[in-house]
Amino acid sequence: RRVLFRSADGVAPLYERFKGVCDDAECVARVEEVYEQWSKLVKGLEAPTWRYEDLTGKLVSLEDMKGKVVYVDVWATWCGPCRRELPYLEEMQAELVGRDDIIFTSISIDEDKEAWKEMVVDEEMQGVQLHAAEAWESNIVKDYAIRGIPRFIVVDKEGNIGSANAPRPSSGEVEEMLLELAGE
Repeated sequence: RRVLFRSADGVAPLYERFKGVCDDAECVARVEEVYEQWSKLVKGLEAPTWRYEDLTGKLVSLEDMKGKVVYVDVWATWCGPCRRELPYLEEMQAELVGRDDIIFTSISIDEDKEAWKEMVVDEEMQGVQLHAAEAWESNIVKDYAIRGIPRFIVVDKEGNIGSANAPRPSSGEVEEMLLELAGE
């Protein structure tokens, strides 16, 4: 059976209670493994870093964005739900245009790099566009416990996790979160 956590924020007491009442060692071991992974993604902890190529082949890392709030979209060209979020992401970027304290970064986990390049160019996608060549085996997927996409992540100005599983652009909840972390 697959165990999914959305976040480890506030889960510690529930996790400890679970371990005290569950007598299935295999189940406890699996939940423990997932919990340990998610416990590294609690708000305020240092965000796991990444470094990927942009359209020109230049390597761009999370460290390059320190001092800014970073909204990360992990996606792929073949992902229908990812594509449905794009208009909302573009709208949010347009509303916050001119702000130099918030960066929108999209990291594609496409195995087909050319498909990614073609879509970014054809759709005139805004923000920092990056490609994780290792796809599902990339560091961002492993470090952020990504099991499905789209996945949105917020990193604060200090390089700490604002949310390892942030709301989607279509939720209407993201802009306020970004502005708050930017200091407004």
